[in-house]
Amino acid sequence: MRRFLGILSFVLLWTQMAFGAIEGSLIKDVQIQGNRRIESPAILRVISSQKGTRYRSTQIQTDVRSIFRMGYFQDVQVSFNESNARLTFSVKEKTVIRSIQFSGNEEEDTEDLKEETLIKPFTYLNQGKIRRDVDALRAYYEREGYYLTEIRTRLDPLPNNEANLIFEIEENKKVEIEQIHFVGNQVFTDDQLKDVIFTKEKGFLSFLTGSGSFEDMALKRDREIVRQWYGHHGYIKARVSDPRLQLSRDKQRLSLTFVVDEGEAYKVGTVDIGGEFVIPKSKLEKMVSLESGKTVDTWIIQKDIQALSTAYMDEGYAYANVIPRDSYDEDSKTVSINYFLQPGKKVRIEEIRFTGNDTTRDKVLRREMSILEGEYYSATKIQESKANIDRLALFEEVRLTTPRASTDERVDVVIDVKEKSTGSFSIGAGFNTLESFQVIGQVQRRNLFGYGVDLMLSARLGGRTQAFNLQYRDEHFLDTKWGLTVNAFNIERAFSDFDLTSRGGTIGFDYPLYRKGLRRVRAGITYGLVDQNLSNIRSTVENLFDSGLTSSVTLSISHDTRDRVFEPSSGSYLSLTQEFAGRIFGGDNSFSKSELDARWYFPVAPNSRIPIIGKSVLAFHFGTGYVAPLRDGERVPLFERYFPGGIFTIRGFPIRSLGPEIQVASSSDPTSLVTSDFNVGGNKQVIFNAEYIFPIISAAGIKGVFFFDMGNAFDNGETPFTLAGQRQSTGFGIRWFSPIGPLRFEWGFPLDRKEDESFVAFDFTIGSLF
Repeated sequence: MRRFLGILSFVLLWTQMAFGAIEGSLIKDVQIQGNRRIESPAILRVISSQKGTRYRSTQIQTDVRSIFRMGYFQDVQVSFNESNARLTFSVKEKTVIRSIQFSGNEEEDTEDLKEETLIKPFTYLNQGKIRRDVDALRAYYEREGYYLTEIRTRLDPLPNNEANLIFEIEENKKVEIEQIHFVGNQVFTDDQLKDVIFTKEKGFLSFLTGSGSFEDMALKRDREIVRQWYGHHGYIKARVSDPRLQLSRDKQRLSLTFVVDEGEAYKVGTVDIGGEFVIPKSKLEKMVSLESGKTVDTWIIQKDIQALSTAYMDEGYAYANVIPRDSYDEDSKTVSINYFLQPGKKVRIEEIRFTGNDTTRDKVLRREMSILEGEYYSATKIQESKANIDRLALFEEVRLTTPRASTDERVDVVIDVKEKSTGSFSIGAGFNTLESFQVIGQVQRRNLFGYGVDLMLSARLGGRTQAFNLQYRDEHFLDTKWGLTVNAFNIERAFSDFDLTSRGGTIGFDYPLYRKGLRRVRAGITYGLVDQNLSNIRSTVENLFDSGLTSSVTLSISHDTRDRVFEPSSGSYLSLTQEFAGRIFGGDNSFSKSELDARWYFPVAPNSRIPIIGKSVLAFHFGTGYVAPLRDGERVPLFERYFPGGIFTIRGFPIRSLGPEIQVASSSDPTSLVTSDFNVGGNKQVIFNAEYIFPIISAAGIKGVFFFDMGNAFDNGETPFTLAGQRQSTGFGIRWFSPIGPLRFEWGFPLDRKEDESFVAFDFTIGSLF
């Protein structure tokens, strides 16, 4: 169409010339007509026929093409008035798209479709871009399993040469994969190969697992996966065809057929390393896992290539290349591998740049870099730097590139981040099995003023607890490696036999002893001052309670390898703390408390496409503690002893219901013989939790959990590290990471239930997860 309009304009131009325009006439004025949005000076700047120049037909043709190249016009006409020597360019602007709309998309959300299109409102109509967006939407639907989706476009005209662009979508039904076949496979059965690939046949639990969904890109990956699977087992010459697709008559079911040429299995002949050595060959040989005489394994070959490449890159050879040169012996069915090393040039880091951090200051990112400007290139340090920035949990996305700098021997490191909202205000109210009705409010600002510090104020008002807490955390206090944490709180709790008010605060410093990749070791020291005030004590147990001021110093050391601080899916966290409270620090209470907290996280089948499996996590928690008086004859305050039970320790049992009990009088009358059990807590505790966490609705952050808990508190003369005395429970729950915090709905079933204990305990609360 554009070409036709251009030809039409030239025809009109030559017609004008034929009827009187005089070649070489002096142009006394140039005017632009028909333009609404594009200003005349902008058009005049791209043409050469100006006031005071001569009329040249060849130049007029060039000017028309220049106006077309601006991209804003669908037609340009030229006229020349001999009487006043005025040259006029009459233009017709392209239609402006007022809005992008979708119709017929019943299954897919409009916002998701908008993310697939590149055309934006208030841009000029471009048919090429429209075709590109139609292809992108069709590819999106194919990824979602809608193989037969039809997409058309239409323009809804509006005044002022504007129009709404409407994508009319006919989704049709999802195409479901009914059968997957393999032809030519003798070594592996169809079922074995089906287990390897991403694409699955529709099954009974397809609504939950997503099996049976058709995705074109997944099929292309599946072909390569099958080939690699054969290479993993020695069949390195195996060939796999693109799958043949056969659609059912109703166009709703699909059968796939992969044709396999297995070839024969090979063993490893000799293994050697050649090329240019910048690292001693003896050291490189220790990095090679491929062994002579064993069945060839292409996975091991790729692992060796990666190890050798990384070793060279860590020495500054950013462009190092490792070529596995193979030599086949068909008589013995062996293949010899020579890893040929090409180091290339040694490269230094010229500049480290950060983009996208509009709020976060550069220094917050720069201090996470394991590599510095001027150093030699190191692949390991660069990846560690990215992992460190990811772990800050301040960004939705972190991208790292290493473009060429001023010379071939220098590269820049560019970290492009996409910031996420780090400030939040939330308030909520609801029912809680621990507190009955409660109101929860929280104001949190992570990355305060872009300095990477966190500030949080929270309040919880319930039937049994009123708590206020203010916390400040600076990971790099005064731009040093020292971390600072300040905490102030006021907590009032009502228990069955007494009320406890705790007012005070803590200030702590910690320092990184070791940091490499995700592995971090920190040591810290914290001073705490807490005033514990007891009231409304049941008269029969009043002699067991003491109020007072606790002034303590706590030493801590932690080892952390978690991939994320919030909702980790892999890694571990180990923490050991030792608290000393005594009169030497100015307090009333004197005791020593030692605690160990250990957590492990394991992703379950991380490469699986089945949602309930591929994003699931096994989590284990082990905690133990021991508290004792510092001097003979003194006793540990009751509120410092251990009272397990409830949603945060051992589910299936009421809160603070477990632990040693003593017989106390039921009445204040000293002559009364009626007694009752009173839980005095233990001086030591062991807690074990095992959880299987799986997604239910990933987009909403809703997850399910199955758990097993075991543990108890013990007193003097009792050992906690045996099965004797341990209480056990199992159960399930639902978790939602809501705007006001993680909500937990959990049902626990005691496995060793006593007569006075309930068959099931339901807990609902807002609180942290282990």
